[in-house]
Amino acid sequence: MELFSYGVPSRPNIAMYQGSQLLKPLSRAVGLPIDQVNFTCSMLMSLIASVILRLSFHPSHTTATVRHIYCVAIGLTIGVFCWGGLFYCRRSWNVILFVLGCYMLLRTVGPQHIQKPVMVMTQKMTTLAFNIHDGLAQTEEQLSPECRKHAVRKIPPPIEFASYLLNFQTILCGPCSQYNDYIDYIEGRSLQSRSPTANGSTFKDVPSSKEPSPVRAVMEKLGIVLVLVFVNLKLLPLFPMEYIREEKFLMNTGFIGKTTYILCATTVTRAKYYFAWVMADVVCNASGFGFNGYNEDGTERWDLVQTVHIARFEFSLSWRDSLASWNTQTMVWLRMIAYERAPCMKTFLTYLLSAYWHGFFPGYYLTFGAGALVTIAARNVRRSIRPVFQKSRTMVLLYHVMTFLACRLVVAYVTFPFMLLSFWPSIQIYKSMYFYIHIAILLATFILPVVLPPPKPGSTTENSASQSSRMK
Repeated sequence: MELFSYGVPSRPNIAMYQGSQLLKPLSRAVGLPIDQVNFTCSMLMSLIASVILRLSFHPSHTTATVRHIYCVAIGLTIGVFCWGGLFYCRRSWNVILFVLGCYMLLRTVGPQHIQKPVMVMTQKMTTLAFNIHDGLAQTEEQLSPECRKHAVRKIPPPIEFASYLLNFQTILCGPCSQYNDYIDYIEGRSLQSRSPTANGSTFKDVPSSKEPSPVRAVMEKLGIVLVLVFVNLKLLPLFPMEYIREEKFLMNTGFIGKTTYILCATTVTRAKYYFAWVMADVVCNASGFGFNGYNEDGTERWDLVQTVHIARFEFSLSWRDSLASWNTQTMVWLRMIAYERAPCMKTFLTYLLSAYWHGFFPGYYLTFGAGALVTIAARNVRRSIRPVFQKSRTMVLLYHVMTFLACRLVVAYVTFPFMLLSFWPSIQIYKSMYFYIHIAILLATFILPVVLPPPKPGSTTENSASQSSRMK
């Protein structure tokens, strides 16, 4: 029974686990491995530490240095408890290659259980490296609005760097926040810069002097966590991912049966990731980190460091919407350090970096390689087929139903090798399913634009699509 696994869905070798053994009696009592018990308890300890930080070390009466020290001290304590002693390792591209190289070496020769914090620290170090490069080596005109916003104009002092890298809110499984956002939070500027009157805007019934409270957001997200715990403990065992390796599944299960099982198995397996990411968001919000201003109706937004939008992902109507809702902070990281800076083949290089960051398991490369092709194919489908279905509300609804179903099938088909990790078992499953999604991808990439060219701007079909979009 697995409650949590981040980065690599497979179980690490417990014999190599170097985290604390203090809770081993509890591990035996609840029937969960010691690393999962330690992780869950570490999350709860982080939640308590967050409340203490927000109430007792508030920036209004506590210096930034004290808050930094508190975050680092708790972060190191939780890191050592959860992961053990091995937890501790002129162009920005040189930095990312060096950091990723050291990271991959550590992941290759080191025990698997330390990879979770190392993955996040790799993101943070490379993010900060590019932010410093943008702030000190680039002009304003050379930067995109997003890079300009996050540019760092000075070399961070050691205590700020340590706090950003090792703070207890994100040490366990992220998210990878932006350095400027984190420092604004520590120094108390995040609430001021996003106050109801920060940019001359005002919201009804929101006093400008009122400090936003995360209590409601935290309680709502804790409710989601409880649902995810139920899914992990009760539904996940019903659809074990390892079953699809077995000969019984390959030889005795039909095409519809394979498709349905993989769809169900990948769906419930995602609950493991959701549990960790939502709980991490709860910890951040409870400490006051994550406030992102107000909605148009004056309600508070606590989504600055939110990692996943579960409903948006599970009910997305396109591959693009799925990517935008899944592991969002990592998507920002990939966009800022890879996609926007790659000189050519931006999509391919971004997916390659994502696979390399995850590790050397072949399943990662099958998933991200197919993901790159799906991205290109989805663009062609949207350009060529979508305008045909924009002539009436009924056609629009039909298009949405079709894309919803197609998106569910594609996500399950593309991502199961990521969860399975292995190359040949994944290929055998694809072979038994006739590589049907791969064939559809190739057709959409190379044949569809020739058979059904996208409408030219200003054409009748294009205008009809625009009018239909305005009708919705």
